[in-house]
Amino acid sequence: MSRQLPERPSLDHLRKQAKVLLRELKRRDPGARLTAAQHALALEYGFGSWRDLRAHVRKLADEDGEVSSVDLAFNRYTPTAKLALFFSRDEASQEGRFSIEPEHVLLGSIRAGRSSTARFFEDAHVSIDAARAQIAAPGRGAEPVPYSVEIPFSSTTRLVLLAATGEADRLGHHVIAIAHLLLGMLDRHGILASSLLTGWGITAQRIREDISDLLDERERDS
Repeated sequence: MSRQLPERPSLDHLRKQAKVLLRELKRRDPGARLTAAQHALALEYGFGSWRDLRAHVRKLADEDGEVSSVDLAFNRYTPTAKLALFFSRDEASQEGRFSIEPEHVLLGSIRAGRSSTARFFEDAHVSIDAARAQIAAPGRGAEPVPYSVEIPFSSTTRLVLLAATGEADRLGHHVIAIAHLLLGMLDRHGILASSLLTGWGITAQRIREDISDLLDERERDS
């Protein structure tokens, strides 16, 4: 029986599924290779080859305005910025949401912020509890999403992350830190995260003026 692709399939998640399937195949055939697992997975989803499945997923992503993980440059994220993204998944899960929105990345950034970044939020009189109260969605209180379930970044969040990468590039920074994530949120006018930051007095101009202090010394060369 064929598997059913989700409405917005993730190529990264499919690659992980193929690796899990490879481990299963190796129990029966120690010489099994990843290409065999990818082919088997493609067949399960009703495609003749991994190449066809991959092309289909990429076509859907292009139609949806999706941004690739390569463009988002996750390998340049500082440890604290990566932690912020980890916490953003937890915030979305606790709300019972099946996509990570920019406001979840904002909450994750507040939770992960340390040293200069933490003081930046404190100076703006922002606490994680107060921020959660302002962000609370009508669906809050729903059952948390289990960790076994993939929660992808929404298309809006991916655009925010892409803007963060662009900010780092424009400023000549190799690393992408929480400060760049905040600039990425402020770049998307009209979203809740941008409105909240502005309401707290945290503007793009202020972040750029304080960018040297906001980039933690321990992370600049990460």
